[in-house]
Amino acid sequence: YLVDELVDLARQGRDVRVALERKPAGFREYVKGQVRQLASIVRNEQGIRSMFAVLTKAKGAIRESELEELAGVSVWDLQNLPVSVMRWFSVGEEGGERTFCFAHPLLAEEFGAVLGREAEQAGQKLVEWCARWEQHRSAYALRYFAQHLYDQISEGLATAKPPISEGEATAEPKISELFELARNEEFARTQEEVLPHEPDLPLQTLQLALDVAIKRDLPKEMAEMLLRHAKRVEGSETPLQAQERGEKERAIRLAKQRLERDYRLGTLWLLLLAWSWENEGEGEWAKRCLDEISQWWKGKTLEKLGINWSEDEWQGEMAAFLLGDLMQVEGWAEVSLQVLDDEGLRSLAVKLADKGCFEQAKE
Repeated sequence: YLVDELVDLARQGRDVRVALERKPAGFREYVKGQVRQLASIVRNEQGIRSMFAVLTKAKGAIRESELEELAGVSVWDLQNLPVSVMRWFSVGEEGGERTFCFAHPLLAEEFGAVLGREAEQAGQKLVEWCARWEQHRSAYALRYFAQHLYDQISEGLATAKPPISEGEATAEPKISELFELARNEEFARTQEEVLPHEPDLPLQTLQLALDVAIKRDLPKEMAEMLLRHAKRVEGSETPLQAQERGEKERAIRLAKQRLERDYRLGTLWLLLLAWSWENEGEGEWAKRCLDEISQWWKGKTLEKLGINWSEDEWQGEMAAFLLGDLMQVEGWAEVSLQVLDDEGLRSLAVKLADKGCFEQAKE
């Protein structure tokens, strides 16, 4: 940001060295100076000032329509933001709308520190707005409401005076609110409806609630959240079910979700999706699955998939079978070497030789 500013000064024919000497040491002091300059530009634009405050507390990008409600900024304001304002933000797109967030988390942190009480009030308003998710079904609220509650609870944990009894802990409003959110099946269903490509969101809510229960030493809530988590994992849809509905991104996300829990089974799910898509003529999606596997295994010291039926280690045989039909997909050989042990590779080579693919077998 400083470099961009100095380049702009140079273009104007001004002395860059003099300007550099006047710059304060430390990024926060630099931000303070920038806020003073912005104040003169947006002094009559309450919506834009509020927008800065809201975005300091946002955990992700916020849509234009949501900013209108949260910050009171109008569509006209957002369409004509000056360069001095836009330079701080990253602009994206979701659902046919532009989205805004600070270009880097450090910027949000430093602007928040400079704006102080105004930013804190905007943060509280943001959480209260997220709590009305049933009314607006906002993608932002569905993604981040649980995280906002968790962070507020964590801040309270850092300042709480121990000891605290179980009754006192569960009576705290934010803790109770997070537990109720984790129990709310309608919230989970709405997440799945509005954000079908992010199937892990309901599990994330339960994980946050479980973490709070552990940190607060609440055995009853710990047991409840563990059971709810296990039930949701066991009863969750499979990647193939999503694929059959044509929801490709969701299918991959579900497979990656399993990869996080059990890398062996997650690898097989991705290979199965790749095999299915390759047979359907969807080579690009098959390659995407192999890329996901390769990225996950890269740099990790993991036990490879082997063949030992007496120990129920059937994954290597299954992986070899699937990889044997993926020769036309770029990256199949590299993935084979990454995930299969010597027995698995030997099984794959035999399968390829049986098909007459001797060069690939030697590879």
